[in-house]
Amino acid sequence: MSAEISAGLLAAIIMVESGGRPNPPRGAAGEVGPLQITTVLVDDLRRHGYTFTYQCRHDRDRSIEMFYAYMGIYATARRLGREPTPQDFARIWNGGPNGWRKPVTIRYWHKVVAELRK
Repeated sequence: MSAEISAGLLAAIIMVESGGRPNPPRGAAGEVGPLQITTVLVDDLRRHGYTFTYQCRHDRDRSIEMFYAYMGIYATARRLGREPTPQDFARIWNGGPNGWRKPVTIRYWHKVVAELRK
């Protein structure tokens, strides 16, 4: 991943996902932890050679590692055809590998921006 993800952006995404709570309630799609990670995301990372477990989703540091791993796979200049922006990172986190193109993720990006402005 060539573009840098700021600590502020990551903190804003955590706030949008879980309100910053260490043990937030399980989401509607079974997502858990501070970054509200699904089993599908863990399985995807495993297919790319990572050894994360479902339990890692509950640990803040391991969740952050999964976030960076996911961005390293899907939010790259080679994949996007340009350097990824903070908006790309957020929208990919919310909408999956092609989330940066999905109109439905724009609302999520606006929530992240609102957190960044706080």
